[in-house]
Amino acid sequence: MERPPSSPLAARLQQPTRRLTLSGSSAIFRVVRLLLLRRDVSHPAGSPCKLARSLGSIMFLCQLCGVTVPPRTPAARVVLTRRTKQYPFRLHANIFYRPDANGKVKEHKTDDPGGVSWEIGKEVLACPACADRARDRVPNPGSDSHAARVGE
Repeated sequence: MERPPSSPLAARLQQPTRRLTLSGSSAIFRVVRLLLLRRDVSHPAGSPCKLARSLGSIMFLCQLCGVTVPPRTPAARVVLTRRTKQYPFRLHANIFYRPDANGKVKEHKTDDPGGVSWEIGKEVLACPACADRARDRVPNPGSDSHAARVGE
């Protein structure tokens, strides 16, 4: 014995499918309306991810002192550690198009020379007070104190 549908949407979904002709805008409207009627029963207001993202932009937890920061306080990203990174030479890494002397568009390739740079080892979200203190402790990679600390 079949159970009766629990909602009008379930009843509509259990009906045999009909072939829709896309000759007019009314058929497209019906398809769009059917898709819009489908809502998640456990979250009728919307996705919980969207709600969490919107709340996450209002308040956050300082990862240095562990305090919940009041609403509308800007978060600061603080770099705690850096490390050197060696980038290899890459042949024909950059491809771009530009016209030649005759006006024809030609493909040009340039090499990427590679080199040495810095990359972030560890980064945290911090309140403004902790961010100021942390920036004083972590030296800038280009400074003399950082070179002395690393041993270069």
